[in-house]
Amino acid sequence: MSPDRTIYMGDGSSDLYVMHHVNSRDGHTIAVSETKAVGRIAQRTVISDNALSVLVPILEEVLLWNSTQIRALFASHGMALQDWDKIHTDWVSFHPMGARHDATHLALLAEGPHSFFS
Repeated sequence: MSPDRTIYMGDGSSDLYVMHHVNSRDGHTIAVSETKAVGRIAQRTVISDNALSVLVPILEEVLLWNSTQIRALFASHGMALQDWDKIHTDWVSFHPMGARHDATHLALLAEGPHSFFS
């Protein structure tokens, strides 16, 4: 089997090295927990209490099925796909900075976003 046909699922830090390896060889990685470290590396994250849920990203991204086809497959086997929320999650936190540094950045923001990020 060629490496680009590998699909790896993991839920913890012990899976990180394998996910890096699979990703570097064009395989597909799926996180099955909300662990941030794993979610950053996996190409998709699936949160569910049903093991069949890992088929969703495989059908969608590997076999290129659309949501109608995926729902029909599950329905044909007596499993209605009830909730399917596709979200992208950004974990963001800020911490206060010194007054001098804040003033500099506020001045840059006043000039416009292009100067803030340059």
